[in-house]
Order: sequence, then C-alpha cells, then structure tokens
Amino acid sequence: MRLFLAVQIPSTIKEQINKLYLKNLNSAQLKIVPANNLHITLCFIGQKNNKTAREILGKIGKIEFTPFKIKLSQPGQFERRVLWIGISQGTEQLHSLHQQILQATGIESKFSAHITIARNKNMEKKQFLELEQRMKNSTELEFVAQKISLMQSKLTSNDPIYEELEESTFSRTDSGL
Repeated sequence: MRLFLAVQIPSTIKEQINKLYLKNLNSAQLKIVPANNLHITLCFIGQKNNKTAREILGKIGKIEFTPFKIKLSQPGQFERRVLWIGISQGTEQLHSLHQQILQATGIESKFSAHITIARNKNMEKKQFLELEQRMKNSTELEFVAQKISLMQSKLTSNDPIYEELEESTFSRTDSGL
C-alpha cells in the first residue's frame, strides 16, 4: 500500500476551494487536483504492508495534540511546477505535529505546510506565474484540524484515489477553541 499521513480538509472548505480556485483553472495545461482529494500532507510514508501500517498508526495514536485552527492564505507555487494554497495560521502546530510524527515513527520526511491544487503539465513558465498572480484574492478560509488520517493512495491513469484507512483524533483538552 502507498501511504501518507494527512490533515483532512472539511468538505465545506473543499467546496469553497473548488469555487474560488479549481473551477477557474485550465485543465488542458494543468493537472488539477479534484476537490475531494484536497488535504494537507503531514508525512509521506511510501509503500508499506498492512502490518507496518498498523504499527505506524499505533505510534501516531500516542501523539498528544489539541485541535487547532488552520487559516488558508493566498496561492503560491513551487518551481513553476506545483500550484498550492498556503497556510497563514496553524503552521507552527503543523510543523510541531510533523516533528512528533517523525520522532514517533522514525520516518524521514520533509514538510511544507500547503494544499496542492494543481500541477503544471505544459504551461509556459511566464503563464504559470501570471496564473498564480491572477488567483490571489481576499477570501480567507479557515477550519479546525481535529485528527490525523492515515491515507492510502491508489495511483490510476487519471487521478489518484485517496482512501482514509484510519484516523487518530486529537485530544480535546486545552485547545481553547
């Protein structure tokens, strides 16, 4: 199984991202992430068997974390290849959570707090940068992160299919929310 750990985005926020950003993208030049696949990847695990997946989940379940607010910011891009939505609030908690996951599991993984919304297939660099600028708006979206999800990614010829295998819910103490 191809696995990763993620913070799931509520369906209401996915719908808003779809209306604000995804519907306005040119799918001929971009590989657009379907709204139902939007998430914040905390840690890519890779190809693992069922036993290892259960062991990882057991270790993740011991991490103590309180629910926290995530506020989304403006779109940005990585090396003119990936278009993403940034995070303006909750990044410290996400980085801390990422570090705790690495310590608990021994997995090595880099982390950048963002939500991937599209990948550049064949758009010229100048067009891609212009697209990023046009997508900027003043709408602020926010939600409360309440759990970590162990996700399976099944690669297909079209879009990957993501399935939540298990979840680990954050503690409710001292969240202040």
